[in-house]
Amino acid sequence: MFRRMLKKDLKRNKTMNIILFLFVIIASMFFASGLYNLISVLNGTDYQFKQAGIGDYQLITMGYDVVGMCDETLDGLKEIKSYRKDEVVYVSDGDIKNDAGKKLDVTNVGLAESVSGTKIRFFDKDDKEITSVAEGEVYISGKFARDNKIEVGDKIRIDKSDVKLTLTYAGSLKDGFLGSSFMGNPRFYMNDADYKKLYDDEMIRDYYMGEVIYIDTDDVGAVSSGLSSLTNVSYSKPVDTIKTAFVMNLIVAFVVVILSICLMIVSFVVLRFSINFSIGEDFREIGIMKAIGIRDKKIRSLYLTKYAAIAVVGSVIGFFLSIPFGAMILETATRDMILGSKLGNVWNIIGSFAVAALVILFAYLSTRKVKKLTPIDAVRSGQTGERFKKKGGIRITKSAFRPSFYMALNDCLSSPKRFLNIIISFSLCTLVVLIIINTASTMNSDSLLYLFGPENDVYITDTEDVMKYTGGSAKKEDMEAHLAEMEKKYTDEGMPCKASIGIIYTYQVEFDGNAYSYSVEQDMNTSSSEFKMEDGSAPMNVNEVAITDAFTKLTGATIGDSIFIDFGEGQQELIVVGRFQSLNNVGQVLLIHEDAPTDFEHLSTPMQYRLKFTDSPDQKTIDERIERIKENTGNKEVFNGADYCVDCVKVYDVLNTTARLLLIVVLIVVILVTVLMERSFIADEKSEIAIVKAIGFKDSAVIRWHVNRFIISAFIAMLIAVGLSIPITKISMSPIFGLMGASKIDFRYDILRGFIIYPLIILIVTIITAALTALYTKTIESRDTASIE
Repeated sequence: MFRRMLKKDLKRNKTMNIILFLFVIIASMFFASGLYNLISVLNGTDYQFKQAGIGDYQLITMGYDVVGMCDETLDGLKEIKSYRKDEVVYVSDGDIKNDAGKKLDVTNVGLAESVSGTKIRFFDKDDKEITSVAEGEVYISGKFARDNKIEVGDKIRIDKSDVKLTLTYAGSLKDGFLGSSFMGNPRFYMNDADYKKLYDDEMIRDYYMGEVIYIDTDDVGAVSSGLSSLTNVSYSKPVDTIKTAFVMNLIVAFVVVILSICLMIVSFVVLRFSINFSIGEDFREIGIMKAIGIRDKKIRSLYLTKYAAIAVVGSVIGFFLSIPFGAMILETATRDMILGSKLGNVWNIIGSFAVAALVILFAYLSTRKVKKLTPIDAVRSGQTGERFKKKGGIRITKSAFRPSFYMALNDCLSSPKRFLNIIISFSLCTLVVLIIINTASTMNSDSLLYLFGPENDVYITDTEDVMKYTGGSAKKEDMEAHLAEMEKKYTDEGMPCKASIGIIYTYQVEFDGNAYSYSVEQDMNTSSSEFKMEDGSAPMNVNEVAITDAFTKLTGATIGDSIFIDFGEGQQELIVVGRFQSLNNVGQVLLIHEDAPTDFEHLSTPMQYRLKFTDSPDQKTIDERIERIKENTGNKEVFNGADYCVDCVKVYDVLNTTARLLLIVVLIVVILVTVLMERSFIADEKSEIAIVKAIGFKDSAVIRWHVNRFIISAFIAMLIAVGLSIPITKISMSPIFGLMGASKIDFRYDILRGFIIYPLIILIVTIITAALTALYTKTIESRDTASIE
């Protein structure tokens, strides 16, 4: 008997049961994928570093005849348990061309290396280790292929010194060390025979080779101190520094996890409403079952059986969908990362099981209403016939609204709890999208400029040119002469300017008796006073220095303390006079006075060339001059302030794409919630709809009445989402920027897109969905009032 009753109930409430089933699938899919993604993100960098085997400390050497120069020092440090070395050839912008000979963009210095010469593990796009490369082929890491629109099978050329090497692009490579969007150093992973052609060239072997060293140790502080005296070192940091470099990649992953959590909340809110409504709608059947002597326990078991079946089947389907869905929404983060966990898809199983258990729990709690229903409720349509409070807060006699809008507003004011599900669901979903838009808008503005150095008009990335100064033979005077040439060249072309550049050095820095190998920034042709300080003042004398929070956390040094830097002629005492924020070198950098006695022997990284026009042009003129510079030099990487920020953080495009993807997901959820709620309202208000039709309301007026309720609820949700998006963006995103070295960010907001266009799209979709669903009210006729007491 119960089986027949269950089958009839499933058929009778087909629409509601189907919608409930869909939400179970959605909840399972989002919760399972969200749980897996959360674990993967939290384990993200640790899991990746372990898979890649990059060790606890990394060292990169670059310069004349540097191969093997660190061996004696490495072998002499007792704190080093073991180390591995990759022998590499450095390539730059002008060295890489397509098959037609056109120069390809290499944003930062690239590393060419062979399979046998590599001591860590690299992975392909499917996270499978690359153990061999066919002769004539190459795998490339990072954004290189995407930026240059290279597809598998395309040819690239490496023209270095007298070597001309043509290779076929075999696919993308995931690099656990340098593969982050923030580091952006592409690896060209090739066959031993192809690499040997580069190695056999004497010029390349002497001037363009180096080593990437991976050190295993339990005392990174001692290792840093022991390596601090080495020269021709372009990078020397513990593995924790690389973690912060991958933070920009993980921004997308964290936002996706936040979206998953919000959608889980939405799914559970809707599930609870659906179950409560479904049981409340069956007052007649429950009353009849009680009248013929069926006990509460049996009646509850009937409903629990139905919802358990829906929960189990829906969760199983949701589990299988969660695997590709989770991979899809994390794809933008995992393109350059190896995310995962030891338990793998077990987390998806746990998430789906949790959803099934929660649905059954909701059903069990909701079926307690069965105890309150009596046989007489079957006659009274589930109502007592009494109301102890007034309906609504406005009166139609005092209202200027049309009847359909008045009725909708009155419903919202009279029964706000009924519409709370809509408001919560829409506001949560919209909020996540707005957080991404706000973050992307900040990265697409010049608000982050001060985190990379003084503000200028033009920024020029020319990796091929700055590589000339990294070999160890160049002098500071050579760079100063080059800057003077740039100024003269552009001034003669009608663009009077001052040219400058920021230089990162690696020096031995000592504080409180401890020595560190640390990055030091000094700008040429720019006063350090142009840097924005958070506390204190910029260095005004050669014996002054400004520090970041990262240096304070490492050493405990604060303003007023003294640190010691060995510039090559013995230690020099510098007084800490200021604290600043920087995203250069992920915040682990000191700022010294422009006249401090630095030497290019310790040069680590020359940054972008910068131009400051002396004739104070407006932004339109600056952009026109940028186009002229691009055309005259053939260099596409010439930027204004906003574009320079985009180029530095390298995740704006990803965030923009993610925002559009999440908007689609949100619209799907909005459509499902709207259909479910509207069908529930229609079923619950059948008698009221019949009455208004009986007194003369047309079908169009009834539809407007129902649609207006969704407009009011969705509009309130949009206002809440927009209002919360500003503080929530700061609260959620500031810690991520803090990991990169910037604890205070001046967020910028895209008013048009974030506060108008996207909310308006969601509102329009809500209106259309509600209107189409409300067409079902046409099936209700005035004679349906006969069921009213």
